Amino acid sequence: MKITKILNNNVVISTINHEERIVMGKGIAFGKENGQLLDKNKIDKIFRLTSNEQEHLLTLLNEIDQDILITIQDIIVEANHLYETPISESIYISLTDHVDYAIKRTKQGHNIENPLLYEIAKLYPQEFKIGLKAIKVIQQRFETQLPKDEAGFIAMHIVNASMDENISNIYEITKITKSILDIVRYHFNLH
Repeated sequence: MKITKILNNNVVISTINHEERIVMGKGIAFGKENGQLLDKNKIDKIFRLTSNEQEHLLTLLNEIDQDILITIQDIIVEANHLYETPISESIYISLTDHVDYAIKRTKQGHNIENPLLYEIAKLYPQEFKIGLKAIKVIQQRFETQLPKDEAGFIAMHIVNASMDENISNIYEITKITKSILDIVRYHFNLH
């Protein structure tokens, strides 16, 4: 596998079977030049995205702190342990975009409340646990304390990618479940 274009020390574009792919790995391009072979032992991920997704990811890669991408990779690796099949690669785009914006928002003092935080924690406990761990890692690496609400948002991205479903559909299912639980609590006077 040869390097077509170096984006940074951790990300390159390579042509595989006559198709461009984004290849990621810690230090994969360090000391390398276009046209040189990649060290297969350094490859963490090869992205097989649609052309629109690949274009969006390339834009993100040029705009974000590279440590965010490494952090996202760590979160996704852990999330993949929850399922028998790998989660959708589109999570690299959606979660990277979300975390980058959440860090910027938090540094500016703007936090978004997650109205379904309780339900997300109860319905998706493993994904929520990864979300909680992610916000701790983000605090350590970026000296930014994301609110607990962000753990819920991260969990929803993981759930969405595991089902390869539109995140708005997953959020809607969670809202409906919340409504059902509210009715049950009200009926049995469990406030």
